Amino acid sequence: MSTDRRGKSLGGRFEDLYAAHGPEALRLAYLMTGDRVLAEDVAQEAFVRLLKRFHDLRNPDAFRAYLLRTVMNLIKSHFRKLEREREFARLETGHQ
Repeated sequence: MSTDRRGKSLGGRFEDLYAAHGPEALRLAYLMTGDRVLAEDVAQEAFVRLLKRFHDLRNPDAFRAYLLRTVMNLIKSHFRKLEREREFARLETGHQ
């Protein structure tokens, strides 16, 4: 496993980041969705996406900001998709 500039494994660093920022990401997702299960899924997906791009982050020290922005983007995408599905269902059933 590779290491960061402080010599810590990235897996260990990511675990530290999850411990430090996971609760806040979950809280934000829950406040925005009102759904605990969806909030957990969104928070975890945000971490997975950032893990894939961790080396590409311009400022790894701004991880919290990247994480919260990713949570918000995932929530917006979820609600956009939900609205498209509802619109499609309305069109299919002929209801306005």
